[in-house]
Amino acid sequence: SSQQLAGLGDVYAERFRKQKALRDGFLRKALQQLQRLPSGQLEDRFAELAALGVLDDDSEPSSSRKEKPLAQLPLRQRQQLLYSQFIASAISALPFIFENEPLLLIFECNHHISLHA
Repeated sequence: SSQQLAGLGDVYAERFRKQKALRDGFLRKALQQLQRLPSGQLEDRFAELAALGVLDDDSEPSSSRKEKPLAQLPLRQRQQLLYSQFIASAISALPFIFENEPLLLIFECNHHISLHA
């Protein structure tokens, strides 16, 4: 997974690390993808996969759904979870050097959870 996101880490290190305001703005925008994504946008983003039948609700037999907890969720919630997992993986794969980078992420996540949980 970290190899697949290496390009993002290179761009982050080269473009955003030199200026704190840009770096913090980038991290905040990435977190906003997790925190404020309307579910309607997920349908647009996953439209190609849905057209291929990859995300069909009936793609798994009901017996195998009992073994997989995610399979019990509605399609839209599974899409949101998978997208959130991807964004979280991308953010966690960034090559943090400064102490404030992960602390900013922790602060922003804590703030969001405190207000919306």
